[in-house]
Amino acid sequence: MSRMYYNKGNIQVVDCGRGTEMVHATETTLDEFDEYCKELETSGYEKLFERTLAKNVYAAFKGEEEYVYAYYTENTGAVRTVHGALAEYGDEDCGSLPNVCKPLLCAVGQPSFMNCGQGYIYRLVDGRFLVHDGGCKYDCRPDFMYERIRELAVDENNIVIAAWFISHPHGDHQDAFEEFIEKHGADNTVKVERVIFNYAKASMYTYQRKDGQREDCEGLVHSIYKKCAEHIHDAKVIKAHTGQIFNFGECKVEVLFTVEDFLPAECFDYVNGTSIVIRVTIDGQSAMLLADTTHTSGRILENSFGDFLRADMVQFAHHGMWASYPSLYEYIAADIILWPNIEPVAKTWLNDKPIVAAMNIAKDVYISGTETVVLELPHAIEGNKEAVVERLNDL
Repeated sequence: MSRMYYNKGNIQVVDCGRGTEMVHATETTLDEFDEYCKELETSGYEKLFERTLAKNVYAAFKGEEEYVYAYYTENTGAVRTVHGALAEYGDEDCGSLPNVCKPLLCAVGQPSFMNCGQGYIYRLVDGRFLVHDGGCKYDCRPDFMYERIRELAVDENNIVIAAWFISHPHGDHQDAFEEFIEKHGADNTVKVERVIFNYAKASMYTYQRKDGQREDCEGLVHSIYKKCAEHIHDAKVIKAHTGQIFNFGECKVEVLFTVEDFLPAECFDYVNGTSIVIRVTIDGQSAMLLADTTHTSGRILENSFGDFLRADMVQFAHHGMWASYPSLYEYIAADIILWPNIEPVAKTWLNDKPIVAAMNIAKDVYISGTETVVLELPHAIEGNKEAVVERLNDL
């Protein structure tokens, strides 16, 4: 079956690497998008789902050798269709096991005193884990992510990671994951079922930033695929797309931004802006994990979803430094802030406009610099914000 490309409006085909292509169409309509989806089905593609989030429409189709992921974004009137290998498509039903424990959210403290590094661990009610990023590699404590997961495990001899989400190819988000699978991929007490991310063509990640600095992250794109194949070859490596909803029993993970929303672009203004954004909901309580969302990607997120972005918790973008626009946090309107940074650096950003906007709404603030924070879910508001701000100001 040959690829069926979208052919309405003003078309640009983008090479997304590893045989994946994206068609970006402007000056098109929702009716034309609907016609294209019907043509796919008529041609033998199986429709896996179609849904509307905010006013955007998302649909996925399975062919004999490829999948097509198609979506229409209402505010721009643009259509994107992604054509990729079936092996990289992720089924949204991720299964469940009997309930054995209370769910937890762990904001992992980084072992070294620094202002970067981010990792979150969810323990699900069935005892499995979801992990988001992880942080750096540290000579002083090389196995810290495994230690944290083992401490939270119901059975430390049967650790199942239902999915490990990687937001973008920066070492302070990806390196700890690679170290984990290098050390424990062959361990029969640990199983990684899925690794979920979305990286563009590797060469796009080596570029000159607007501030003049050169970034070379191409190697991280290659290494994540290589190390997954070497160390956790039974795991499903999934390319996530905006609009997908992965269900892990009672836990729902919505993908609200990927690098595809940034494309087409000849190069990135900042790799951080390619971060996947997910909203995790357990027992009715939601957390928006922004990773290193920038002003550029944050504005795309706002314009695409608006009030739909509401969440009970929010992770400060980019560790609370240059943390996108105030309006993003006003849309999210979270009662609880997750802040992955060390307190002396957090203090210096307290008067930054996005931080002020979020703090004006929030009631609780949890800082996970070198300290690990564990919250039982659903988390009851403690009203600790004023005490945290006072502690920061006293530093």
